[in-house]
Amino acid sequence: MRLRISIIILTIFISSIELSAQQLPNTTQYLVNRYLLSPSYAGQTDNTQVFLGYRYDWGGFEGAPKTTNVSGYVQASEKVWIGAEIIADKADLYNNTYAKLSYTYQANIGYESNLYFGLWGSFFQNRISLTDAVIYDMNDPLLKDKTELTGFSLNAGASAVFKWREGHLGVSVPYLFQNKDIYAVSDVKNIVELNQQVIGHISYKFRINYSLDIEPLIVYRWTKDFASQTEVSAILYYRENYWGAATYRDIGKAAISVGGRFSNNFTLNYTFEFVTKKYIAQPSSTHEFTLGIAFQKNKNKVSKWRRNTRYNSRY
Repeated sequence: MRLRISIIILTIFISSIELSAQQLPNTTQYLVNRYLLSPSYAGQTDNTQVFLGYRYDWGGFEGAPKTTNVSGYVQASEKVWIGAEIIADKADLYNNTYAKLSYTYQANIGYESNLYFGLWGSFFQNRISLTDAVIYDMNDPLLKDKTELTGFSLNAGASAVFKWREGHLGVSVPYLFQNKDIYAVSDVKNIVELNQQVIGHISYKFRINYSLDIEPLIVYRWTKDFASQTEVSAILYYRENYWGAATYRDIGKAAISVGGRFSNNFTLNYTFEFVTKKYIAQPSSTHEFTLGIAFQKNKNKVSKWRRNTRYNSRY
């Protein structure tokens, strides 16, 4: 497996072919950490939060993709939150590192209505390790006397989320600019392109009874020069602290998630993702975990919607 991947990757670069770099790794952990979906979600729980995530694709295959991410946000003023995220994505010889620093502003526009704006700067680095690669032409100018190929780029993003009661409608643009990382030796140029992307999403949490809520969530992803992707999820909450979710992606994947919030400070979520179409290239299942820690501003905070439910249940 390693030999095959190595040969494919090196053949692409040696041939000087312009190709599109992998976009941000797919994840379902935005179900519990909405900051991954849009930095405009920073601070909507009124808590400082930190999340650690890990994703393992293609279980059982050597050189399978593995992704680790750390994200979090902290309140800077009454209406401003500062957030950050680092993603390390490794697939055999290929390594991506993505980092961003975000600014989120909250604007009150009416009763139980808020508009959140997010802006951020980002850094993207891609590296190809040549240490374990099988190289047929040691005199190739692109590879001679090198242990790795490295490219990097700077970018920026913007997002907005409209919140009304328990509903959210938002749009996010992770890359405002189209980057080209150029690996150049003499007159030979090899280009990895980071494409522009737009993400739209909508959700609303409905009350079933005092103990149960259900939240449909739809995410639409558009990437330049790629097919669009739609993800549909349904999250069932038990007293807001425990949940189970089902997600379907129209590219031919589905996922089941379970998790909970413990002691009002710790969040744990696990997702099992699998292929639903036979022609999908991914050959095996995916496991994904998230651990979150909240530093609560108000330990007794309950949503306005649920407080009203409690009040009405008494009279």
